[in-house]
Amino acid sequence: CSPAASPATAAEALSIDTRATGRNLNVCVLGASGTGKTRGYVMPNLETVAMSKAITDPKGEIYRRSAPKLAKAGYQVRVFNLVDPARSGHFNALAYFDDTQPEASIAQLTECIIANTSAKESRGDGYWARAERALLTALIAYVWATKADVDGGPTLADVVDLHKEMEGSESNPDEFTSDTDLKMEAARSIIAQWQAEPAAFEDDDASVMKMLEFATRQYRVYQQGPAETRLSVVISLGVRLAPLDMHDVRALLSADDIALDRIGAERTALFLQIPDSHATFRFLAAMFWQSLFEKNIYIADHSP
Repeated sequence: CSPAASPATAAEALSIDTRATGRNLNVCVLGASGTGKTRGYVMPNLETVAMSKAITDPKGEIYRRSAPKLAKAGYQVRVFNLVDPARSGHFNALAYFDDTQPEASIAQLTECIIANTSAKESRGDGYWARAERALLTALIAYVWATKADVDGGPTLADVVDLHKEMEGSESNPDEFTSDTDLKMEAARSIIAQWQAEPAAFEDDDASVMKMLEFATRQYRVYQQGPAETRLSVVISLGVRLAPLDMHDVRALLSADDIALDRIGAERTALFLQIPDSHATFRFLAAMFWQSLFEKNIYIADHSP
């Protein structure tokens, strides 16, 4: 089969030049287990069609069979391995934020995490989910604003660490102030100075100040509840973020070499390996796909 066509059967193929055909390349392959969907359709397309590819590979079988051949053909082969994180490439979701609209990117990441760590029966927009959403948004925004110049940039590990500084006191919750509370209060003071005398700050500081202001506004939403309720929200969010504190997962998210934004610039094969026996890392897989699509759609929309 020609590398410019997607093989459908032994005798038929679909051109990948959608401008010439006026058709999209969406294909739905149905079949029971063992009927040859991977062997008969996925592998021939993966190994012959000359284009970048992103593959969900639950068992790692497709990666093991095709990666050597793809690498030999000149593809950049990268894998986000949630089956064995120690063998994975590094993926930092915050590295793919839209610099022109970082607040929107933060809101999308927050929604992705909340939606994919909620039980199906509790996915309504209830009070606890809304409060956790406001708190998580505030934490990500604060990290984004304060860690931008740090080597490696801001990461979700930094968000987890900031959340850990929110320990509370059951004996005297109304009077207790956490380290994160103090950081947000200090941020409000800096923002007030910037608003009063913007000329005293560098021009580049404006984006940082706007993000800090966004963080403090979202944090204020979380702070509006009673102290005991806030403590419950902190604990509940901590349970959601618990997988991010695993040693191998922290290492996986601490940098970025998966290069999702290069898939349109160089022939790339991205493999997402996910466990098929549990859903612990489902939200990480969702973050991966969201970052891949959002970033490359933005690049395509803003390229000549």
